[in-house]
Amino acid sequence: MPPLTTARKTDVLLLASLVTLAMLLGGPWWPKLFRLWQIDPNYSHGPFVLLLSMGLVWHALPPAAITFGPLAAGDFRSGMVRLLLGLMLNACGWFTGIVLFGVVGLVCMLRGILTLVGGARLRRATDFSTLFLLFMAPLPAPLEQWLSVTLQGWAAALSTQLLQFSGVAVFREGALLHLPNYTLEVGVACSGLRQLTAFVALGCLAAHFGPGTRIGKLLLVVFGLVVAVVANSVRVLATAWILLWAGPQWIEGLWHNLEGTITIALGAALVMLAAWSVVHLEELLAHTATTNRKTQMARQAILSE
Repeated sequence: MPPLTTARKTDVLLLASLVTLAMLLGGPWWPKLFRLWQIDPNYSHGPFVLLLSMGLVWHALPPAAITFGPLAAGDFRSGMVRLLLGLMLNACGWFTGIVLFGVVGLVCMLRGILTLVGGARLRRATDFSTLFLLFMAPLPAPLEQWLSVTLQGWAAALSTQLLQFSGVAVFREGALLHLPNYTLEVGVACSGLRQLTAFVALGCLAAHFGPGTRIGKLLLVVFGLVVAVVANSVRVLATAWILLWAGPQWIEGLWHNLEGTITIALGAALVMLAAWSVVHLEELLAHTATTNRKTQMARQAILSE
């Protein structure tokens, strides 16, 4: 990004003031969101999402995009609609106590302010950056419970298959894995919801910054979902093996957290490998299609002579 002129510095300062005002308007649910980030491991990533989104907004600002000149009528109406919608959603969050309404309302207000400041050009340039804030919002309790139970079942079922494939005698009873001399429970807290959010967010980042077609980018996001389930199942598999060969003292406390950290690192590496593979596969397919087209044109030229 080129150095800011004095005039543009003033524009940026005004934009930052408007953004701060939008965040203050959503003030009633901020304390609740901060407490949730502190006490719920599934949403401890929230502060990182907020900081990363701010960095993405700054990175996405095109040169001279922030101008306070006259707006097109369509941009003014679009900005006002988004701003009013955000205020209404914030009011819903205030009365219902549902933090998700507040976060969605904040995103709508930010997109409205960006439209009123720089028109549709500025809003489109920061679309991904503002929508990325949605990853810091907690899911509604019924949806979170359903996802946790579903992921818990998938992790237990897949890890049972992996254990049996590796030669370990195991009998699954719901979320309980009955091993020789031990019983291992795949708890709701270890269902993989935290990894799901992390890997989907990472898939979205890889899709946004990486080259490729829309289909390839969509595949990356979907692959993030798959990696979350597989990585958590591999974690359960590793825990079972450690339990059998080293004892229960090695699957608790620090070692349990270390397993989770290694799992997330491996999952992140898989997502990045998938991003690299998708890009090179699309390049290979495009090159093959171009070669076939040239070959066909050469044959037609020969036959026409």
